[in-house]
Amino acid sequence: MLKRSIALEPDKNPEKFMSMGQLTKKSHKALKYYQKGLELYLQEFKETNDEKRVEGLKSLIAIGYAAVGELYMTTMLW
Repeated sequence: MLKRSIALEPDKNPEKFMSMGQLTKKSHKALKYYQKGLELYLQEFKETNDEKRVEGLKSLIAIGYAAVGELYMTTMLW
């Protein structure tokens, strides 16, 4: 379902990319999903004026970068 959702709307809903990053076994593919999700979060962060959403996005972006860091610490990604 996530792959289909990504295929239908590849530039919307960063959560689906973050979920795919968690579910993907190959670390290089997982990294690409996380990077896309983070790209979409950062884009929304730059465009939004809603202070509540900005605070939520800060948290989601931090979690995304932590997930990427875990990939580098636990796999032969480097």
